Amino acid sequence: MQRALIPRASALFFARTAFLSLALLIGLSRSAPAQDAPGERMSQGASLSGGRSDAAAPAPQAAPQQRPQSGGRYALTACGSIVDSATGLEWFVGPDETLTWDRAAAWVRSLGACGGGWSMPSVSQLLALYESGKTAGTGFFLNGKRWPARMDPVFSGIGEGSWVWSGEEASGSAARSVNFNQGKEVRYDKFNTQYTTRAFAVRRAR
Repeated sequence: MQRALIPRASALFFARTAFLSLALLIGLSRSAPAQDAPGERMSQGASLSGGRSDAAAPAPQAAPQQRPQSGGRYALTACGSIVDSATGLEWFVGPDETLTWDRAAAWVRSLGACGGGWSMPSVSQLLALYESGKTAGTGFFLNGKRWPARMDPVFSGIGEGSWVWSGEEASGSAARSVNFNQGKEVRYDKFNTQYTTRAFAVRRAR
């Protein structure tokens, strides 16, 4: 009778051990943290290179536009004007297009940049900007050659212009301007568009 009980007890022992092992495995699998798939990890910001993914990276910022700089005499203001420390005047360069005298005068009158208060310059004020050893813009094109304005590069907004209108009228329908390639006063008709004449505005520096 005792011999028959021994195999039955052994069978119960092994069955109980197997049940406990299975329960332990099930419990461990439920408590273990879930592992992300490689694609899921990438979408959360990690990249193979160790940096941020494109989706998480900040949008690129446009590089600030570089404007011509000049040390010493001239300083650019935040609103786009140019302060001349030598004369105490403040300048604003007009559009890079050929203007009649009337159109140049109208542009100056309507200019509200940097607080307004602008006027057309005198011939003497313009001539004070002339510097024979410097170049601004590309200048007038004639006979296969460029004739640029000889002034500080800070005035490069003059572009293809080589002349600038003054506010001084001459006899008849003429007005005075300054030829910045040669640094001299010239006079011609207010409606002349043969020369690439530009408009500058001026005021006392603020």
